[in-house]
Amino acid sequence: MIDLRGSNRWLLLSLAINLFLLGYAASQFLQPRNLPPPPPSPTAMLERMSENLSPQGQAVLRDLIAERGDKLEELHDAMEVARMRVREVFAREPFDSAAFQAASKDGFTAAQAFFQALGDVIGQAGARLSAEDRQRLRPFNPPPPR
Repeated sequence: MIDLRGSNRWLLLSLAINLFLLGYAASQFLQPRNLPPPPPSPTAMLERMSENLSPQGQAVLRDLIAERGDKLEELHDAMEVARMRVREVFAREPFDSAAFQAASKDGFTAAQAFFQALGDVIGQAGARLSAEDRQRLRPFNPPPPR
């Protein structure tokens, strides 16, 4: 009699690999295309900013992230939801100008609230940081518009 126990393992392994590849291919096919990447989360951005700071400066940003990070994340999520809503309303047929203007206004308001809160946190950090640490943060400032 032929022993099939070893070949059953190979058959199951082959099936598992094929299902994995099928799932991966489906996920690549089904994901939305041509969407701009979302901005980084505010806490990730602040943590990245702190990498160039002194240990004391890093502690300042960590404390601010602990104090205000949840609110920043909440405002960031609201801004992302509003941004996606604008895209959805714009793509809808027939195009509704009033709905688009309302969604755009909501998106602007959400973005303004987020950037105001982020500016407040960075301003608080600036007040607590040494002059050297403030200079180390300068590369994160965008260049002036031309």
